[in-house]
Amino acid sequence: MEYKIAFLLKEHYEEQLKKWCEEIPSNVHVKFVPYKDFQELEEHFDILQEEMDGIYVSGIMPYQALRILRKQNETVSLAYSPIDMENTYQILLQKMVTSKVLSLSRVGMDFLRGNADLEELIATGRFAEAVHQYEEKWEKMNSVSEIEREEEIINQYYVAECKKKKFDLIITYFYSVVETLKEYDVECFYVYPSTQAFFQILDGLKKNISLRLMKNKMPVVIHIEAQEEKSFRKDIKASMESFNQSHFNQMIEKEGDQDLEYISDYDFLCKITEGFQYCPISDWLRDKIGFKGTVGYGIGNNLYQARLNAMDASRYGRNMKEKDLSSILIDEKEGIYVLKTNGEERQIISSEGYISAIANKVKLSSETILKIVGVMQALKTEEVTSQELMDAFQISLRTANKILSNLERNGYAEIVGKKRNGNKGRPINIYHIKIIT
Repeated sequence: MEYKIAFLLKEHYEEQLKKWCEEIPSNVHVKFVPYKDFQELEEHFDILQEEMDGIYVSGIMPYQALRILRKQNETVSLAYSPIDMENTYQILLQKMVTSKVLSLSRVGMDFLRGNADLEELIATGRFAEAVHQYEEKWEKMNSVSEIEREEEIINQYYVAECKKKKFDLIITYFYSVVETLKEYDVECFYVYPSTQAFFQILDGLKKNISLRLMKNKMPVVIHIEAQEEKSFRKDIKASMESFNQSHFNQMIEKEGDQDLEYISDYDFLCKITEGFQYCPISDWLRDKIGFKGTVGYGIGNNLYQARLNAMDASRYGRNMKEKDLSSILIDEKEGIYVLKTNGEERQIISSEGYISAIANKVKLSSETILKIVGVMQALKTEEVTSQELMDAFQISLRTANKILSNLERNGYAEIVGKKRNGNKGRPINIYHIKIIT
């Protein structure tokens, strides 16, 4: 198999990459793309994801920046090198010997700000733990400005300490620190990944590319309920033919006794639904012919599983009270998504397997969770009572109370008040439901 991999790196990586390229196998086609800042990083990424199978960035900082900037991407595999502990130790030991740095207190490292003591961390075996905790800090950052601010802070810290002549040696994970400290009389070294670590990441990236390409060919079935009169069914077919033509006929029609089915693959579905968030077919059919039925999307490891998932998704959608919000997707792992349409003011459930995860935690069915979402959308509120669930589900008041109690106990609902139906009877709880994201 051939792999096209871009190395999206700062310019200082070019010489390092040349050394690695001597050992890169011939089936890996390499492209080096330098960038200066996060704006260029994103611009290059937008272009490269259409050209390449995989993209390698230097570390957690650019990787996290791309995660923040791009949110979700299914068209390219992305990898980075975590902090290389072995190389960090090697640089520390080598430079202490060759540079005659005798005191660990005279060594500066990015994660040692504050009261951290390098000698104590090494003596107690907590050096690696401290490094990993520092790396985890980046994973929690939610904006590029946070990342840029941290880099600015670490540069300011080193400048201030170098002015005090505190360090003989600095080992850093920011190349900007190396540039900043050129005018100071202190040895400063950037930690590149070792050759072994680099090729481990490269092998992992190749495996991810292979898996992604296999997944992109996974079968998909789109199920459209068409139980209306025959003439309207013909309108649906004609509109779907037009939709398919606009997408270069990437769907195959399979006509059933009552409903319509279209077969395609994971890659096509991911593109038209914008990463499993939006239902273009519902909007298309509504705009063309005033369609108010349900569209179910199913992904499977085989065509049979995809078809069953699509039919279940269509049934779940039908049982939701608000028909405009009746497009459901079920993936090969039985993760369930509610897809938004242009008629909605806000996005419903977006994270992978979100509804299934809630259902498992509160010991309810996924269909019940979807029905609750439907009730909330129909009432245009996130506050419901057991009476409203009872009326909507056609269940007993006791069962409705049990459902709401399960949600509250697991953190998906909160009692925010009481309400009396009429002049008689005991007040009932009003629950604020925390399902919609």
